[in-house]
Amino acid sequence: MTADATPTKPRRRRLRRVLLILAVATALLLAALAVLANLQTDPLAQSLVWVTNTNRVINPADDPSSSTLKAQSVDQALRVDVGPPAASLSVWIMEPREGSLPTGAKHPRGCIVLLHGINADKASNVGVGQRFTELGYRAILVDLRAHGRSSGQWCTFGVREKQDLTQLLDALSATGLVNAPVGVMSPSLGGAVAIQWAALDPRIKAVVAIDTFSSYRAIVPGYVRKYLPVVGWMMLHSTIERAIDRAGQVADFNPDDASPIDAIQKTKCPVLLIHGLADRHIAFMHSVDMNNAAPDHTKLELIPGAEHNTVMGQAHYPAVMASAEAWFGEHLHPQ
Repeated sequence: MTADATPTKPRRRRLRRVLLILAVATALLLAALAVLANLQTDPLAQSLVWVTNTNRVINPADDPSSSTLKAQSVDQALRVDVGPPAASLSVWIMEPREGSLPTGAKHPRGCIVLLHGINADKASNVGVGQRFTELGYRAILVDLRAHGRSSGQWCTFGVREKQDLTQLLDALSATGLVNAPVGVMSPSLGGAVAIQWAALDPRIKAVVAIDTFSSYRAIVPGYVRKYLPVVGWMMLHSTIERAIDRAGQVADFNPDDASPIDAIQKTKCPVLLIHGLADRHIAFMHSVDMNNAAPDHTKLELIPGAEHNTVMGQAHYPAVMASAEAWFGEHLHPQ
């Protein structure tokens, strides 16, 4: 028994040495990654403002054909130049459906501007637009700058986008396409943009913001750690803050200005905040905080079981739309 056991001891010692070397090498590698992660902020900074159309040229000739638009109940497609920085916004108009307005009505019940989430586009809102046209509203579907069929280089999380939308509203008003009270509805990024837009433009009479964030600085750290596994968790908070500052330099905006929670306190526009309690992308506390910051003109609705990507899905869509329809009915048509 002793003779059999003796040869195994050197092997065990070699195995322990190998494991020790691997452990030390792994620790050194992780330490090196941690150092690099906290030194190299430029790649992270660019990723924080990089969206679908960054570094892409958008050719209007490639926009959907009239037959494609007709199949989606889109009555008109147009482009509006905005800026600075220069961008061309792609817009779809959906008119009230036949029979949705009282006989002799000259104008729609209202104009509902539909925005979208990050890296999404206006096509995602066709179903919502159709629902509003059935209720007598004109639906205005917009691709935010650097998204969908709109040109532009960076996403500024509301800072440039709110100015774009004010210019868009000017252009649509000049052509008679905005001739009724204006409401805005959107999930995620677009909801944050809508709140900031309402603080800038008094023509916005009601907002429905779904699963949106309270500020750019508040949302970025969680996203970095969620979408950069291992490396993200090695980053110091100060490193992420430096990356946010650098992102502002890259995209030429002040990250502190991308703050719906500040905007919601500057406007008196009624804002309905809808948030899924199971949202793991943007925690529902973002909406709770905004509601608490401006309780006199906001309302909070929390939806059990709704996640970020399912809040507008089949299970929750009827409840979300019922709330939105009631909100616009109340605030675009005050008695």
